Amino acid sequence: MRVEIRPKPPYLISSHLRVFSLPGKPVPHIFENNTLTRLLCLHRCFPIRVEFYGEPWNPVLNVEIYGSGNIGDVLEAIRKMLRVDFDYSEFLDAVRGYPEIHSLALKHAGLRPGRCVSLYYALIDSVVKQAVSLKQALNTMAKIVVKYGRKKSISGKVFYEYPSPTKLLKVSVEELRSLGLSRAKAKAEGRHPSEAEVERSPEEAIRELTKIYGVEAWTA
Repeated sequence: MRVEIRPKPPYLISSHLRVFSLPGKPVPHIFENNTLTRLLCLHRCFPIRVEFYGEPWNPVLNVEIYGSGNIGDVLEAIRKMLRVDFDYSEFLDAVRGYPEIHSLALKHAGLRPGRCVSLYYALIDSVVKQAVSLKQALNTMAKIVVKYGRKKSISGKVFYEYPSPTKLLKVSVEELRSLGLSRAKAKAEGRHPSEAEVERSPEEAIRELTKIYGVEAWTA
């Protein structure tokens, strides 16, 4: 299925995706030639491909979703991941009283970070990227995704996703350390709250997350 999304300008996310990617390596997305590919797993797994055009003033996202069935949740997750509904003009208004930030915001019109589509993915991402260089973290993430992540192949092209919780629980600390994680990160294990619980009580969610070995308040 193909869908065209036209975010409100200014919209710029390809710069962020480029920095937080590795050429030809899944983290779990791959971003090359202004095109993002990834296996997006919600209740089911759908390979997706997104091409970016016209940033920042005439942005168009050409989305291709491989698979059949109800893809409403997939489209909603893509919009969330790519910050399609973030209104940059509201951000400009909010920082108008801070000249240096406002100047940068105008210089990089529409720039925004991507988002993780679930708390579980955000937790993996945060733990791997703690206290190391971005390049080191991305290389470690790529090794984890290639070895333990979910995969689907379409016409010879492989789409990747983070490992499932069940899969990660079966991986030993030493195996994870061999891929570049510290012992503390490799031992990170525990229950994470649902997004509904986070919305209901962020403070309680932080207390719950910090029960996980290696997760401190800053990460939570």
